[in-house]
Amino acid sequence: MRQLASRARKHVEDGRPRFPPTAAQQRRLVAAFADACAGGDMAGLVALLDPGVVWRSDGGGKVSAARPPAAGAQQVARWLIALARRPPRSLRMATVNGAPGLVMRDGDGVLTVIAFTIDSGRITALDVMRNPDKLTAVPDPG
Repeated sequence: MRQLASRARKHVEDGRPRFPPTAAQQRRLVAAFADACAGGDMAGLVALLDPGVVWRSDGGGKVSAARPPAAGAQQVARWLIALARRPPRSLRMATVNGAPGLVMRDGDGVLTVIAFTIDSGRITALDVMRNPDKLTAVPDPG
């Protein structure tokens, strides 16, 4: 029993999912996430987010961060709903770090890539990249 708890703690510390989704499950969850954001569905977003979800952004440099780090399903969902009030110019699902993610051109014209970490059927982390120096090889979603 202690060994199971130790392994679980190590997965959490490493940021690795204990129960990672299949590619199809991740695509469905990312699509549901995009739909909930676009529809302003707060309850739907909260249902997709792990209670301890974290939002991280690479901000600084040539563009502003998408948001300071945030944690918790309610806080992250509120931020996402606020962002959705100004819809992106273009949005598409893409492979990000080997898994389904999103690539968008936001309302300000900034290219943004969102990578998802999913565990046990919920989004546990959103990593948002906006630094154009890091995104030179990313095709425009439009």
